[in-house]
Amino acid sequence: MRRTALLISAGEELLESFFSPEQQRRLSRRFQWTREGSRKVDANFRQELGDVDALITTWDSPSFGDDLLDLAPQLRVIAHCGGEVKSRFSRSLFERLTITNAPAPMARATAELGGTFLMYCARDVDFYRAEVRKRSNRIYDQVHLRGSSESIVGREGRHDRLRPDRPRLGGLDERLRPEVASS
Repeated sequence: MRRTALLISAGEELLESFFSPEQQRRLSRRFQWTREGSRKVDANFRQELGDVDALITTWDSPSFGDDLLDLAPQLRVIAHCGGEVKSRFSRSLFERLTITNAPAPMARATAELGGTFLMYCARDVDFYRAEVRKRSNRIYDQVHLRGSSESIVGREGRHDRLRPDRPRLGGLDERLRPEVASS
């Protein structure tokens, strides 16, 4: 009996970030799988697609148009390691294939990055970076003389101070212990 042919569209580092060595061994037991690291559908990629039943994509994968089914006539399933799929695959592919996505592994990192960008803007990092590089260090006096009355409570219960003249930042991790959240 022929094992299901699976193509994983990911660079080597990205593959290892999504699939541990043990998970790769499990894939090998169940599937006949290969990895294609190109970000374009070049000649080698086209050849790899020729007899696949399933395709795993990542954010490094190329976008696929209507011609995907001509390139991969046996393809039935695409599983995307990430959240957004509508811009990656032509509309007709959604009608003819099962296309799934897995946003959960990226959700925490995406939220943390959003919080980081928010803090970057709220703290006006570019302004202070420019000020610190000047000959005078008066900016240190201005920053350190102001008090702080607000804080962010992190997962470990650490309080990180915010300046009162900056926007308030609110949010709570649902896994935060109640005694930390109320402090």
